[in-house]
Amino acid sequence: MYLTIKQFVIIIFILLNLTGVNAQNQTKKFKNYYENGVIKLKGVKKNEVNVGTWYYYSEKGLLTKKERWKNGVLKLTIKYNEKQKVSEMIDENGKIKKFNGCGC
Repeated sequence: MYLTIKQFVIIIFILLNLTGVNAQNQTKKFKNYYENGVIKLKGVKKNEVNVGTWYYYSEKGLLTKKERWKNGVLKLTIKYNEKQKVSEMIDENGKIKKFNGCGC
């Protein structure tokens, strides 16, 4: 059984639309590296917006910051000092809570 050109075009159109729907609901892991090969940041994007926890690192590979995202909205930022202790937290409203050098 052979398809007519019209049937073939309809099938191609349906297949292209199905792949378009899947592309809109994609979850992708995102990573970026410094020139020296050390990871710079990593996180997850869903539908091209940040979700979950994002991690940021120095060129030496030390954690410098974490961000918590929900549906593309930044909810919390946690910054770390050179001793890998929490130095400050910033909530979604911009309120900053500073910590002393021990991270407590």
